[in-house]
Amino acid sequence: MKPAAQRKDRDHFLNALFFLALLIFIVIAVFVLVYPENGLDSYIQEQVSPLAQPPLFDFWVRISFFGSFEFLFPAYLVFIILNVWQRKVRFGLSVAAVAIGGFLSVQVLKLIFQRHRPPTPLIPNFTNYSFPSGHSTSTFIFCAVLIYSLWHIRVPRSLRISGISLLILLTCSVGLSRIVLVVHYPTDVAAGFCLGTLWIIAWFRFIKVKI
Repeated sequence: MKPAAQRKDRDHFLNALFFLALLIFIVIAVFVLVYPENGLDSYIQEQVSPLAQPPLFDFWVRISFFGSFEFLFPAYLVFIILNVWQRKVRFGLSVAAVAIGGFLSVQVLKLIFQRHRPPTPLIPNFTNYSFPSGHSTSTFIFCAVLIYSLWHIRVPRSLRISGISLLILLTCSVGLSRIVLVVHYPTDVAAGFCLGTLWIIAWFRFIKVKI
């Protein structure tokens, strides 16, 4: 297949994925507005609750840290500085833009929906709203940026695939940790992943970044 045809197929796929993620987000958002406390969330929380038992509790707390501002801010800072130092200024600035955009969109949506967090969180000091999950959104964006970068560097294919697999596993694990620790409803996490997908496709498809 010619490169032009490949790019066209890729663009069609990304457009379809963008609108699918948007549709799923809208469906979840409407569902949450109508049923802020619902059987679906309760059922999933009940199924994952055994994972919060003492042998695994500390593990989930540590995994959740990778989606926190305390981890992601310095991680982004190091990543962006490295790219600027390598004279990839445009790419570095685009990463900063998508990170900030994802963070701000979560804060705005939390204020719009004002969904309260689950009443019995397993870790304390959560005072802001629940929908969508900021950890899930931010981790999705950060790991997707790393996956894009990893795919375009010259390392053995096996190492790239291994690294990408670990980043996907980390993203899913952070989302799951928020449910296990009862600081988010499952629908918060699903919406966060959808929002992250929208930002990453916009970053890749419309900003046209090139390493």
